Amino acid sequence: MRTYRTDGPRCQVNPDVILKLLERSKEVLKNDAMVVRVTNPAIIFGPIYGEGDSLITLMSQAKLFPPNVTYVMLGGYVGHGFAQLECLFFLLCLKILYPDKVVLLKGHHEESISLEMLKVKEWLFARNISQEAHLEEILLEMKRTCSMMSACALLDENRVLCIPGGPGPVLRERGLAQLEKLKKGFQSVPDKKLVMEAAWSVLILNEAQKDMHGMPVFTPVRILEKK
Repeated sequence: MRTYRTDGPRCQVNPDVILKLLERSKEVLKNDAMVVRVTNPAIIFGPIYGEGDSLITLMSQAKLFPPNVTYVMLGGYVGHGFAQLECLFFLLCLKILYPDKVVLLKGHHEESISLEMLKVKEWLFARNISQEAHLEEILLEMKRTCSMMSACALLDENRVLCIPGGPGPVLRERGLAQLEKLKKGFQSVPDKKLVMEAAWSVLILNEAQKDMHGMPVFTPVRILEKK
């Protein structure tokens, strides 16, 4: 970074470099299954939301780094922290370096509509990318790259399920086998709903809200349910 301000870093970003990073990482992410099975040892990281200092602190406290351990990231890479985009770019670089030791799951911030609402183009503009064509191209490539991220991961011989949005009603009804069958990228409406549920479900906190135009639901009550 060449300059730093209290409202965020102002590094000089080369659009061609970012596009190459996104294209390369997209190809690497394609190789991961929709449901990734992770062998021990592994470390699970919650959402980062652009908090670059927190990400580096957590990694340093873990005291283990790929390829000696697998990092499982639970989505939420971009956000309103001081490193709004840099966290995603850093993790994509890590994924390219250690493709089998870094698992990037797709959270709700990685959905296309979220990238639009988060005003990613404004963040890019603040990083010295001013041409509209570059802004549109990078945003589109970010959406494509994020669409290649896996939905969830299974750890510890399938005893631990990592899913950014929690298991929603469709997933609980159909099971992981249905999710495993899905292909990344373009999906039918029912399949897309299942993938979005894996990213969004936990955000619906009130059971009474469960029928919001098909929006998935996973409430704290579900955690305590006994089958």
